[in-house]
Amino acid sequence: MTILSDGIEDAEQTEAEFIDALGGDPDQNNPFGQETDEGRDIPEDLYVTQDTDLLGWIKSNITRKPLGLFSPVGTGKTTLSLILERELSEDQFVIATLRGDSRHTTKRQVCELVIKRALEYGYEIDEDRYTAIRDGVPHATSEAEAAVEEVISDINDNGQRLLFIVDQVEKCNPELFDVIQQLGDKGALLFLTGTPAGKEHLQEAGERAGHVKDAALYDRLEVYPYEIKVFSEEDISDFLGRSFLYAAGEDATKQSPDDRQEARKQYVSDDAVAAIADVTGGRPRRVRQLCQDLFLRAATQYEEKGGLGAVEITAEDVREEVETSDHLQESDITV
Repeated sequence: MTILSDGIEDAEQTEAEFIDALGGDPDQNNPFGQETDEGRDIPEDLYVTQDTDLLGWIKSNITRKPLGLFSPVGTGKTTLSLILERELSEDQFVIATLRGDSRHTTKRQVCELVIKRALEYGYEIDEDRYTAIRDGVPHATSEAEAAVEEVISDINDNGQRLLFIVDQVEKCNPELFDVIQQLGDKGALLFLTGTPAGKEHLQEAGERAGHVKDAALYDRLEVYPYEIKVFSEEDISDFLGRSFLYAAGEDATKQSPDDRQEARKQYVSDDAVAAIADVTGGRPRRVRQLCQDLFLRAATQYEEKGGLGAVEITAEDVREEVETSDHLQESDITV
């Protein structure tokens, strides 16, 4: 595991020594070990109210109807889709995710994604049914679509369900919406996330295709009915408390809110929490990115001052971090 922050390659060692001093295992207890550009698959110990509320809604509804989640950039949709991939039992679900910029993705590539994911779960296709196979997938798009229907049927017969997740619908090739809808028609579960622009993109694609009302993919979705709340100061404090408890090797889920508050106060001041809320606007992604950098700053303080008692993140540290961090400024965090 390599943790980089603003190009500081020795951050891993600095954080490892800090985590060791806190009482945790550096290889297991870095609270930001997954908080990278490649993924934000945060541990359950670090969930806050928003994470658990959204997960509860999805788990309660995903087998009933295609679901949609639309909210502004930075409110935690990609993090949620990563959490969902881990949270849902592999005994019950085969999960395939179309993530990132898919504006040039083809229908066959969507079929390939589904088929290869099914193969990873141990399913097979009857290759004798198809004229040409490439990398385990029928070469012709029409045959790849038939193979998808075959694996979905096998998955259902085995007592599982295929869950197809589309992250960042706003970056999705509109020609794919029909094939995604066909996945649902064939028995797959669907979960689509995106920005408000993604919601409009999905609606417009249905209108251009001439679908009658309630026939287009968007019209079939049950959309999350609430606004995703930004992190309050209380949420930020709780998240930081969870992070330090996790780094100490403790199960934050078994600690009370007051315990998590006390864990935070040992290393991060009240005015720092207020400053984090102010400069991030409470956007979950921004909060987590800034807290990641502040955790490294706390580790650096420990290294330079030689003791946990000397570690204190203040509002001034927050302002300095924002002013000096390129990736925070790229995330539109400003003082």
